[in-house]
This record gives sequence, structure tokens and C-alpha cells, in this order.
Amino acid sequence: GPFDSTEWSDVAPAANYAAVKTLGFNTIHLYAENFDTTLAAGHRAAQVDLAVEYAANNGLYIIICLANGGKNGDYSLSYAEAFWNFYAPRYASQTHVLYEIQNEPVSWGPPYNSASANPTGAINLQVQSYKIIRNHAPSTPILFFSYSVLGYGGNAAAILGDIHAVNTAIHGNANAKWTNEAVAFHGYGGVSNTETVINGVIADGYPAVMTEFGTVNSKVDTTFIKALESMGVSWMDFQGIKTADVSTYVLTASLFHDPIKSAGICWKPDYGSFPC
Repeated sequence: GPFDSTEWSDVAPAANYAAVKTLGFNTIHLYAENFDTTLAAGHRAAQVDLAVEYAANNGLYIIICLANGGKNGDYSLSYAEAFWNFYAPRYASQTHVLYEIQNEPVSWGPPYNSASANPTGAINLQVQSYKIIRNHAPSTPILFFSYSVLGYGGNAAAILGDIHAVNTAIHGNANAKWTNEAVAFHGYGGVSNTETVINGVIADGYPAVMTEFGTVNSKVDTTFIKALESMGVSWMDFQGIKTADVSTYVLTASLFHDPIKSAGICWKPDYGSFPC
């Protein structure tokens, strides 16, 4: 699915949430608030409420993500804790809602469980946020890590090291298997590298979800989508559902619909007949 953002601007129109179903989407990725603010966590709740409502009204899933504002590759533990204490119980009973702990908290990839991670401490961010969410929302799916860049095959081992660190802190068992959690990752390491790394993670029994990848000449990256579809990995496209946003407008036919058709990409949609 595409993204919406309520960090600084209002939620996209309800009609746009309905329109994305014609493009084969079933999910909205929502950058709800960012930690780079003097305002209290929950200050965008009225707009986030509308996004959750619009998604529900159209039978869409929605991933609520704590964003960074202008500080990608950084985080605030205190804001994350306040954010999840506010939002986790708010939508705990909404079965179409998923929670993504935080967008890109480290520059820029695994391992987070390293003294050289920049900044350090992001494993604790994952653990403390998870505990808060699970306390308030025991059944809501949770997405960890949100890595920006995956390099080469060795990064699969680095991700597994982060998973084991989180598992040990939460479950007391490094090899605990997940039943309602997944690794979130982004595509800024390129198709081949990302595919190699994520296949390694999946092979070890941990699910993964692509929550952001860029465009090519303002158009959807069809090479990435082909790879993700062949892997059976769910994906969120970094194209927006508002005309004025930080990326291109997914409802412009020449930027998403037409490239998908031209590339011959096919998946079975939840709604309608596009792309096949």
C-alpha cells in the first residue's frame, strides 16, 4: 500500500482512501507523529483517528508508525514510550490496525545491537516499546526495527542478532519464534542486496514486511515490486495519497498504475481487478 502522513498536515481525504482500492492496495502506511517536536505525544490524535476510521470504512489495514520528522536515523526513547502509551490502547480493539515501533531509528542498518550503532540503544527502544504495546494491545501485530539500508548477505546475520537480542530481553529465549510480529525494513540498499538479506531472515523463520522504498524517476519501482511479489513479502510503497506530500502522488496514473501494467506485474487484489 501507499502512505499517508499526519505528522504536520491533515489526513488525506476519505475519497482517496477509497480510491487506492482501485490500484490493488489493501493497506495504508501512516506516519502518525514525529518525535522531533515540543508537543506532547498524542497531539495528532484527531487526525490519526480519522485515518483509522477511513481505513476501516474501506476495508483497509493501516500501519501506525512513529516517524522522525527531520531526524531520520535517530530516536527519542521518552517520546516513543509516551507515544505508545497513548496510541497502543487507543486502537487495541481495531483488528485492521498494526503498530510499527519507529521509522528508521538508527543510521542506517543492522546491527542495532552494537556499540558502533548510531545512535546506540535502539534494541532497548524496541524492547520497551514492545512491552508497552503488548501491555495495552495484546493482539495487535507489531513491526520491529524499520531498517533503512540492508547491505549484503551478511546483514541477515546482523538482523538475526538483533532479533535474538530482542527475544532474550522480552522472552528470555534468544530463539523464540514470533506469532504476531515481523521485521520491518526499507529498500534503500537496492533490490539485489535487500532480497538476499531478507531471504536469509525468512529462512530462519522470521517474517518481514517492506514498509518503505523509493521511486525511480518519480515512478513506482517495478523491479522492487517484482522481487517482493516473487518472495511473497508484503510491501508499502513510498508514494503518497495526498497531492502535496514529500513524495509522488500514487493516484496519478502515470506514476503507479501505468508502470505496473507496462511491467506486467500481477497480484490477486482484495478489491477490484487491478492489476489482474
